Amino acid sequence: MLKRCDSRGFYIGIAVEFRDVKITMKYFFLLMITILSFGNLHSQQQLTLTDCINMALKNSQQIQESAYQQKFVGITLQQANMQRLPNLNVSVRQGQNTGRSFDPFSNQFINQTIKTGSYGLDLDMNLFSGMQLTNTIKRNKANLYAAESDNEAAKNLLVLSVTRLFLQAVSNQKIIKAIRLQLNTTKEQFTNAEKRLAAGVIAESQLADLQTQIATEEINLANAINNFELGKLDLLLAMNYSESSSISFVPPSETGLLALTELPAAATVYKAALNFLRI
Repeated sequence: MLKRCDSRGFYIGIAVEFRDVKITMKYFFLLMITILSFGNLHSQQQLTLTDCINMALKNSQQIQESAYQQKFVGITLQQANMQRLPNLNVSVRQGQNTGRSFDPFSNQFINQTIKTGSYGLDLDMNLFSGMQLTNTIKRNKANLYAAESDNEAAKNLLVLSVTRLFLQAVSNQKIIKAIRLQLNTTKEQFTNAEKRLAAGVIAESQLADLQTQIATEEINLANAINNFELGKLDLLLAMNYSESSSISFVPPSETGLLALTELPAAATVYKAALNFLRI
């Protein structure tokens, strides 16, 4: 490849070779970064509001305990109702005696086998116990209704909490996107301002103002990302979900679950809530 054998030509050839290697490594790192970026985007998990609510209801220890308490109270009520049913007991006894025995009819000892049998049927039913059983059943029914209400109340509170945190996370995502767009626009303005400053069209103070604006927007972007991460952590804690990396949230407007421009009147929402809670 090198035609000249003097030291100068050799060093020039070496410089060209190192430059080619540097360019090749540069494209190699760019390719690796691109591949990793596409891999992260592909493996990123996107959660909707319905997904978050279902995960929260499934993983909530409080709701599970409330459901177990409801089942326990239901079993207690079932046992109280079964006490009204009659108790039927059947007994069967068989016996056999072989050998020397006394015959009461002939007043003599005889050798023979004697078989005996005893059968019994016992029916027991509580007819009246001073309204004790009736009141016990009423109390257990009230306890079951209270347990069901507590369970529904816990679910409603969890759904409201997850919905609020989800909407906050989505809002923070949009804020981050808007700040990034503004930051890119300001950086483009700064690049154009550098060219105009070199041409003597604008003053250097205008370029300094753009630098200050870029620094401010970068701080705002860092604060927005920090707020999003904190809000996402609160949401994942409410969901009792451990995987916190590579998660993004789909805005409700994209899934049709919540159209803020088509919300019904407040009175309609209140009436629907009353019917749902059976108040």
